[in-house]
Amino acid sequence: MRDLIARIRDAVDGPLEVLVHNAGGGGFAPTESTPEEMFDDAFNLHAKAPFILTGAFAPAMAERGRGAIVNVGSLSTSMAASGTCAFQASKAALSMMTRSWTAEYGPRGVRVNSSIPASSSPG
Repeated sequence: MRDLIARIRDAVDGPLEVLVHNAGGGGFAPTESTPEEMFDDAFNLHAKAPFILTGAFAPAMAERGRGAIVNVGSLSTSMAASGTCAFQASKAALSMMTRSWTAEYGPRGVRVNSSIPASSSPG
C-alpha cells in the first residue's frame, strides 16, 4: 500500500481531488468452507486498502477544504445471501467507513459518498 501511495503521489500533478474505492471481487464459500486467506483477502481489498488510502489522502483534502471520496459498495450489505459472508461483511465495513469518514472529513469540506451499483449483488 505504501508503494501504491507513493506512485499515486508521483503520478498526480498537484493535490489529489477525488479518491474512488472501486475494488470488487472476492471468493464466495459457505462459512465453514471459507479459508482464512479468503476472509483476509476480502477485508484487505474492501476495508483495509480503502482505510489506508483514505488516511493517506483525506487529511490533505480536509486541509484544503475540498475533495471527494467515493466508495463503491454493494447491494449485499442490505440483503443476505448464502455463501457470501466474508464478502458481505467486508463491504458492510466499507459502508460504515463511509459514514465515519462523512462525520470525520465532511465538516472540513470533503464529500464522502457511497455508490451502490444495481448489479453488485453476489450470487
